[in-house]
Amino acid sequence: MSTVELPSRPTAFQAARDARAPVLVTLALVAICIPVQFAAGPLVLSPIRFLLLICTVPLFIRLVTGSYGRILFVDVLIVAHVVWQLVAMLHNNPESAVQFVGSNGLEFLGAYLVARCGIRNRDDFVAFIKLFMLLILLLMPFAMIETQTARPVIPDLFRSLGLQGLTDVRADKRLGLERAQVVFPHPIHYGLFCSTALALVYLGLQDRMPRPKRIMLAFAIIISTVMSVSSGALLPLMIQISLIAWAGITHRTKYRWWLLIAILAPCYLLLEIISDRPAHIALLSHLTFNAHNVYWRTIIFDYGMLNVWANPIFGLGLKDWVRPSFMHSGSMDNFWLLNAVRFGVPGFLTVAGAFAIALFRIMHLRFPTDHPLRQIRLAYVVGMISLLLTLCTVHVWGPVYSLVMLFMGSGIWLITADTAAETFDETSATEPARPQSRYTRFATQTVPKTSRANAGTRKAAAVRSRHGTGASGPPERSHRQSISAGRGPGRR
Repeated sequence: MSTVELPSRPTAFQAARDARAPVLVTLALVAICIPVQFAAGPLVLSPIRFLLLICTVPLFIRLVTGSYGRILFVDVLIVAHVVWQLVAMLHNNPESAVQFVGSNGLEFLGAYLVARCGIRNRDDFVAFIKLFMLLILLLMPFAMIETQTARPVIPDLFRSLGLQGLTDVRADKRLGLERAQVVFPHPIHYGLFCSTALALVYLGLQDRMPRPKRIMLAFAIIISTVMSVSSGALLPLMIQISLIAWAGITHRTKYRWWLLIAILAPCYLLLEIISDRPAHIALLSHLTFNAHNVYWRTIIFDYGMLNVWANPIFGLGLKDWVRPSFMHSGSMDNFWLLNAVRFGVPGFLTVAGAFAIALFRIMHLRFPTDHPLRQIRLAYVVGMISLLLTLCTVHVWGPVYSLVMLFMGSGIWLITADTAAETFDETSATEPARPQSRYTRFATQTVPKTSRANAGTRKAAAVRSRHGTGASGPPERSHRQSISAGRGPGRR
């Protein structure tokens, strides 16, 4: 008897192995982690800004001409936010409007477009997650060194080469550790960079990577985040771990997220009643390393809102905001509030609306049971919820601003995803593909890579021919199952 080798179907293992992050997404993530700056006329450019300066306009043109599918309302709000930034800046600071919006708009709109246009399907998204995780692992040893020596190794290396690097931000030790900033302007940015990946890795790679490996990577993310020694970075970790645990415990429960809301809402209301201060302040005071920071953020929020209502349309731009005389620093640790103060209520509504609509559109997508996109959706939604809440306690700028928009844009493809195209044989990620053998009495032949219908037709004809010869003995094992024309041989 001779053997016929049939081409095997692609497995999840092969798809994960062959996946490659889109070129622009790869360049953007790597550029975010390069702590170098240089001047180009009035603009101060970093590697990520330089990349976005080159690709933003071409990507925008391709988006509006339909190369990446229909234009979504989220896209409109993102562009509207940049336009309103320019209007508000021309009203408040016309002399620096072009420079500010040029750099800020690149980091905001450009990073969104890179992800929106570059990540178009599940394989792209998985490759993005893997590259993200790889960068965290590569930076981890440098963070460990910095927590013990207070020396940011990579920025110091670039400065020794005569390049303009980041400012070394020194802060008091916490938990006996120096705070690691690694390649970012502030330790909290390094922590936010690492913590953003937790749900993506643990949930988003569920069908591509065995659980023990995902748990190990999750621990690496947690350790990396802790080395920033920042409560603003640990907050998203706690949120993601809690939501992941709830999803695992209630995976067979219908309306499980409404049930979670039904549990949390009365608890929050009870805390509001029995506490001697607002409930969110009481919670934050127990989740931070320094209770003084909670008091400071409360003052920032109260006076920030006074500034918003005093300048509701165009905001203050880059003008100094009104605050108590003892607050010497104008730092405002609240991303959403700062957008409202600088660009008015329209500026806040455009950026917050874009994030909220993206989140709710993706939350309410319906996929069949056990469809692979269900876990991708859950990973993105959990990560997005934690990010939105974290941005209430931190402000982001520079490379991490681009990272936030890159993450936000990375899941937009889900809104228009073709569920049929995203479904394939979900063989265990730990099982490599094996060629399938069939036995026949006829001469050895190699099945060409033709359509499945043609292959099935030839096989069925061979079975009928054999049974018509009157040969004695039972049919061979490979022919025991019926094969209908138009289908390939069934998998035993």
